Amino acid sequence: MKSFIVKYAFPLYSAIVLLDLNEFLTKYLGLEGAITYLLFVLSILLIFSSKPIKGKRSALNDSFLRAFIGFLVLGSFAAWVEGNLDGISKNIRYYLPSLLIYFAVYRVVCSARGYNELQRTIDFALFFISVNAVLIIVSILFNMDFHGSSEAEKVERAVGLYSNANRAGYVSTLGQSLALCSLLSKGLERRYYYMVLYLICFFAALSSFSKGAIILSFIIMIRTLILGLINNNIAKKHSFGLYIRVTAYIFVTVFFMMAFSFVDFSSIFTAEQSQRIDQVKMLLMGQINEETTTHRSELALYALEEMSETIFLGAGLGKFKLMEVGNGSHNVYLLILGEAGVMSLLLYVIFLWKWGKQSYLRRLKDSIQFTSGNILLTILFSGFAAHTVLANKSYMFCLALILGAMKFRFTSGNFSKKY
Repeated sequence: MKSFIVKYAFPLYSAIVLLDLNEFLTKYLGLEGAITYLLFVLSILLIFSSKPIKGKRSALNDSFLRAFIGFLVLGSFAAWVEGNLDGISKNIRYYLPSLLIYFAVYRVVCSARGYNELQRTIDFALFFISVNAVLIIVSILFNMDFHGSSEAEKVERAVGLYSNANRAGYVSTLGQSLALCSLLSKGLERRYYYMVLYLICFFAALSSFSKGAIILSFIIMIRTLILGLINNNIAKKHSFGLYIRVTAYIFVTVFFMMAFSFVDFSSIFTAEQSQRIDQVKMLLMGQINEETTTHRSELALYALEEMSETIFLGAGLGKFKLMEVGNGSHNVYLLILGEAGVMSLLLYVIFLWKWGKQSYLRRLKDSIQFTSGNILLTILFSGFAAHTVLANKSYMFCLALILGAMKFRFTSGNFSKKY
């Protein structure tokens, strides 16, 4: 990351993407496309100014690009077959920013010359995710709507600068994963700083009242405890001891909150918040239905019925991004299958399998591999609740960050000494 452009442009780039500033300024301040061109220019500058270290090719990166570009190509072919030529260019433009962001961040991470530069890129991402997490917590505690759309109403699901509570919650779980990556790294100082950022992102996920984000937050917490206790490679004793103490406090706090409000949540939460907490408990007990999934299971059945005649080749880009019912499939797997067919979904599943194999099926050696598993959980899990995974700029940023860091493990000779 010796390039002057990369060194000083990347923090600004991280802020624009991870704080969702382009959409915020466009939608809520009326400045349409306020920084669209700046984001595009910065993407191009980072792509061509960064100089990735030559070394072993990344199978994960290649697999993801095959899945993403394959989806666009096969979806475009399906649109041509179905006579929907007008929608091809519009929908490719819809996904192009995500692809540019992925390329830019991946190349910057792969340009890191040593541990310090890699940690710098992770720190930037974690910091800006945490900034929005702080805004989420402030919003729910002080009833502040940063979008100014409901000044007199109670803020029931805080989003910070984001426009969607579920997305805000899931991105907060990504922040938890990045904070744990730094906290549990061997030989790393500032462990209290990263612990605080972890807690901020954890409570931001809870404050979004996103059912998926809440469940994922506890899964990540429990996974960290289990693997930290049985594997000395991912945690230095004093850092992990801090994590155990803080986690115990969280569990005790949550337990008493649930115990004292088990019968009636209305004394603490609003009706919608109480309902969502009840639905989380129902999901954990295996009750997957229209109520607990907020009608997503119903939408899935409708989407499958709609794609029955075009399931092999797909119906073309855009067909399941905006369905007649439910404003989209709310499921990225059904989106890929419905728009680009069986082959495209197979490419995406192969990518997820390879990623899981790198993160779970091989011996756990370091915190990057551990963090990769946590981020995979977020991407995998959110795919069942949202059809915008491939268009989500924050997801693409963090995906490129972790896949680039995974490559760094193989190309940097001193990596294992630090992680």
